[in-house]
Amino acid sequence: MVDWLATQSALVLFVGVVAGLYAVMVAFVIVNEWQSFADAQAKTSDESAALAATYAAASTLNEPARSEIQGAVLHYVNTLVCDEFPPISRSTPVPTVAPRTPRSPSTRPRPVTVPHSRRSPTAPSSAS
Repeated sequence: MVDWLATQSALVLFVGVVAGLYAVMVAFVIVNEWQSFADAQAKTSDESAALAATYAAASTLNEPARSEIQGAVLHYVNTLVCDEFPPISRSTPVPTVAPRTPRSPSTRPRPVTVPHSRRSPTAPSSAS
């Protein structure tokens, strides 16, 4: 005859071990995702600081180098904000070569602009 009490206690022990292993695996997944998020956040912060430093350092250069570097930084930021972030936020892959399709003005994000705090030395004076 089958000893139901021994079978039931063995089954409870087995289910407990499986549930414990499952909990440990879920904990590892959560920690791994948390670490991935922290790494992505740190890399984004580093990149934005480098872009800001590059833009500010370019202001010490003479024309046309200053305008070229600052324009390149703004172009890169506009490409990120207008072309790469929208697909990422929708969880769709970002194409390596994005086709330029016309967008209506209401769906296209506005380009990023940085006001110039200093006038170019070659710019004509408006006070004359």
